[in-house]
Amino acid sequence: MTGKKETTTAAQTPALEKNITEEQVADYLRAHPDFLSRNVDIVADQSAPDRWQQNGVVDMQHFMVARLQEEMDSLRTCAQDVIETGRNNMSNQFRTHKAILSILSAQDLDTALRTITDEWPLFLDVDTVALCFEPSPAHTSGLVSSHIHTLEVGGVGFVIDDRHEVQLFRKFNGPEAVFGSASDLVRSAAVGRIYEDKYMPAGLLALGSRTPDMFQPGQGIELLAFLTKVLSLVLHRWVLPVEAPAEGA
Repeated sequence: MTGKKETTTAAQTPALEKNITEEQVADYLRAHPDFLSRNVDIVADQSAPDRWQQNGVVDMQHFMVARLQEEMDSLRTCAQDVIETGRNNMSNQFRTHKAILSILSAQDLDTALRTITDEWPLFLDVDTVALCFEPSPAHTSGLVSSHIHTLEVGGVGFVIDDRHEVQLFRKFNGPEAVFGSASDLVRSAAVGRIYEDKYMPAGLLALGSRTPDMFQPGQGIELLAFLTKVLSLVLHRWVLPVEAPAEGA
């Protein structure tokens, strides 16, 4: 006994061979018969062998397997598209809810209008948001603001078809009054209708993007329709009728 601890060295791990032969691969698969069943994607990437093709006889198995591989690739692509669409829908829903909560928390009309024009573009991931109204035949208070754009009488019907509550435009060619100073920036737009009633004139909520085809027919419109309805209800809290001035006053 010398008092010194004996030391041992770990066995050196043999370096992986750089050139693996087909025989080695075959031996591994024979030794692990469940390997392909646990790695089905590898099988799908392999080429099916031709068993025979002679004397006018063609091996249809090769074509059938190749077709199945193509179908599996197509299914993978479709599944990925569904996943991406679901993620986008969840993101859009979150953005819409955030915009709604922001305007519900506004303490007065001016704060609500500034929230729409200044904060909603960030919340909704667009370049500009505009709130527009036609002149009101009744005397309505609260709808005169630098944050509101004024349309001509009938302007709402000129922008959005009477049959639609919401309309999407690949290329927006509406009047400049909709987006005001941002009209030169906007290439694509989504527009929601604010319906006229005895307290409020006809109006529009317009989302504008500098990206062509950002909005296009066929996309979902339910969230914008819901956002526009909530906005209309919120504005009613502050829009009250005002008595018309007496003639000659």
